[in-house]
Amino acid sequence: MNTGFVVLRLMVHRFRRLYLVFSCYLVGLVILAHLPKEWISEPIAGLLCMPFMLGLLTTVFGFVSMEADIASPSSAYSPWMLRLPLRTGALAVFPMVAASVWGAASWIVFASCYLRPRGIDAPIWWPALLFIALALSLQSILWCPFRRGEIRLIIAIATTTAIGLFGLIAAGYDWSSEKISLVYAVLCVAFAGLAWAGLARARTSPSAARVGPDETQSASPQTRIRRTKKAFRSPRTAQFWLEWRRQGRLLPMLTSFGLAAMSLPLLLSHETQSVYGDESVRANIWISIAFPYLPWIPLLFATVIGMGARPADIRGTEGVYHLYHATRPMSSRDMYRAKTHAITAGVMLTALITIGTMLTWALIPSGIENGSPTSYYGKNLATLAPANMWLLVGMAVALTAWTWRNQTVGAFVDYLPSKNAARAYPAVVVLGGAAALSFSQELRVDFQDANSPLWLSALFGVLLLTKIGLAAAFSLKLVRLRPASSGDLISALATWALFAGIAAATFGWIAYAMPKGALPVAFQHPVPELFAALLVPLARPFAARIALECGRHR
Repeated sequence: MNTGFVVLRLMVHRFRRLYLVFSCYLVGLVILAHLPKEWISEPIAGLLCMPFMLGLLTTVFGFVSMEADIASPSSAYSPWMLRLPLRTGALAVFPMVAASVWGAASWIVFASCYLRPRGIDAPIWWPALLFIALALSLQSILWCPFRRGEIRLIIAIATTTAIGLFGLIAAGYDWSSEKISLVYAVLCVAFAGLAWAGLARARTSPSAARVGPDETQSASPQTRIRRTKKAFRSPRTAQFWLEWRRQGRLLPMLTSFGLAAMSLPLLLSHETQSVYGDESVRANIWISIAFPYLPWIPLLFATVIGMGARPADIRGTEGVYHLYHATRPMSSRDMYRAKTHAITAGVMLTALITIGTMLTWALIPSGIENGSPTSYYGKNLATLAPANMWLLVGMAVALTAWTWRNQTVGAFVDYLPSKNAARAYPAVVVLGGAAALSFSQELRVDFQDANSPLWLSALFGVLLLTKIGLAAAFSLKLVRLRPASSGDLISALATWALFAGIAAATFGWIAYAMPKGALPVAFQHPVPELFAALLVPLARPFAARIALECGRHR
């Protein structure tokens, strides 16, 4: 067998079933596309695209390194494969070609055999080259060792975001498909050369980009003693520092680059359009389109992180906890609190970054009024009625709380009893969410025409009782595992009740403050309050504590 194919087999052997499942799903989409359109509604057809995109990105990333730590300074290429008696070309060329062919072919089949038969005129060639450029850019960044992992993380986020948004923005400005494809083709060639050079560098320095004069080649950055750093004041402080570096800082970084990418067109686009048909008042087109989406960017990234996109896995190769984590001189409660506190700090920082960006967008003179530059949105913001201003504040608080919730409930993925369960969790969340959304879309007309919120109130009430029942069962098991934790459980339940009450009051107040008739009758009180109480995590934090207790004593 050719050595290149052997390298590919070694790289993806552990995840070969994932590629088989993705291929079967793509074939299933092709079959569904040739069924009568009325058999599959448009919302469901659109939701079926979500697992495809998630699977495509995951399988393409498999040719980089499925278990790579983007924030690590070491090369993501398998260390033992770097030491194989093979040429660098054999280790580099075949994964690059495989990632390119897999990404491009998957999109071409999806666009040609699923989207277009359903009447969607999706471009084929430049998105295919986009996925090739995305794969090669990740290979060039992750295969090459860096002096500092933070630099790699920033470069990876910035590069992939720019690659993904370039085609969308260029197509929005009426660039031809050939012109966009040419740009992506040039990027592909450049990233392929960088990936080869990075892998060659990794084979000579696999642990890090440099080795100090007083350090041996085999010593990794994780094992070197930081003599210049002060000691932590307590184990809790050390655990918070660890959780912040592993997970807490990820959301502010992703949001910052997402908002920066959204702000980039402001430097290029100065076109304006009339507001409400009044030619004397004109606003920037990009701000008019993109401004409402800015507050949802942190929520999107928090959801992706919460589903385990970058799990801070504390298990070893045999599925049990590393001794470093199992023997920490602190309770499981403090370990979980350190993670939630790090996530909270990251969400608060993200909220400040988002609010600052939105205020900047609102205050810059991007519009025209009577021939003079003006800040149209800033002027409207200054003249808002106090009631509407408080409504905006309430919505900001609700979105921030929702962002925190989506990232926190996924934190327990790090404590699940097996790596297979951790990998299956994102798929379960995506498929379950898609099924729930499809079901709600099918019943949306019935709910909107309903004359009473009784049905939704009953549904949310049953879900809330189920959540409380699961939490009670988990708490009983936790007391059996750790009898001294009964006081902590009472405190946790009281904290949940407090935050659930605050969330219910906030959502209820927003519903009351909305104009009359804006909410259908079926979504009126007490539906917003019950929905808000459902959002506050209760059962999964208890499950995380149980997993921690069991995992530390396996």
